[in-house]
Amino acid sequence: MTTIFFTRHGETEWNVQRRMQGWQDSLLTEHGRLQATRLGERIAIAPLVAIYPNIAPRVITTAELVRSDRSIPIIPLEGFREMGLGIWEGHSISELFEEESINFQNFLNHLDKFIPPKGAEGFEEVK
Repeated sequence: MTTIFFTRHGETEWNVQRRMQGWQDSLLTEHGRLQATRLGERIAIAPLVAIYPNIAPRVITTAELVRSDRSIPIIPLEGFREMGLGIWEGHSISELFEEESINFQNFLNHLDKFIPPKGAEGFEEVK
């Protein structure tokens, strides 16, 4: 039987600043690096055969910290990347609530009414 573990990248600078990330990258914070290292310690006895992160540097760094010194291949996959948020990336959540109030609330609560901003993916594309 195959067991698959899913995890999210460690905390980033933009997470702390409450900024939208999507495809743009933000470095892991020290806390984020610690989160990834601790996860690696917790699953050290799991018989992992590979780690499949998406292509974002924050995610690959998380995978490397989780892997630690084990000889497990890390195989980045573009298809696992997060939703592209176009021009919203880098903007704070408070800015989007203020400037894009209705559409941002639709993004959070009413996916059927969400209109992707310029350069962003829609939820159908992400699926």
